[in-house]
Amino acid sequence: MKPKKTTARERRRRPPQIHYRSILPVNVNVRSVTNHNGVTRSLRFLAQNYWRPIQLDDLVMISGMSRRGLTKAFHMHLGFSPGSVLRHVRIERAKQILVERDLTLKDIAKHCGYRSENTFCIAFQRATGMAPKKFQRDAWLTIYRIYRQTEADSILKKSQLLPPMPKQNLKPLLRSG
Repeated sequence: MKPKKTTARERRRRPPQIHYRSILPVNVNVRSVTNHNGVTRSLRFLAQNYWRPIQLDDLVMISGMSRRGLTKAFHMHLGFSPGSVLRHVRIERAKQILVERDLTLKDIAKHCGYRSENTFCIAFQRATGMAPKKFQRDAWLTIYRIYRQTEADSILKKSQLLPPMPKQNLKPLLRSG
């Protein structure tokens, strides 16, 4: 049974669900994502150069395919356009930087390949549904809560490891007083 064909309008309305997280780290074998040579070369290039201004013509040159052929191959093998893959890679890297470092939005935008802080904030808001600094604050609060819980658990375990306090017989003390 053939899967239902979707129209272009339905594909545009569908929120992107990216399933190719394995291209995010640079040292990952991109072959595990797809067997298409042009797409594989393009994904490797995107993963290694996401911070540079990348045009579709750059990917065409790297893949050795035509613009239309590359776009069709991306849609066939990944389900997304090269631009949406690049945006996803950049946003994931921005999330990582926001959690790990305390940089200005301008610096984060530059590290992730955006030309301006405003462009970065708009792209981040569209992708995640929240502003970059709110994402950072929420992530840091979550990490802090986990740290505090772990700290409390370790104190609790230490108290359980101590030998139990000897129970004194309180009856002789009450009789004498």
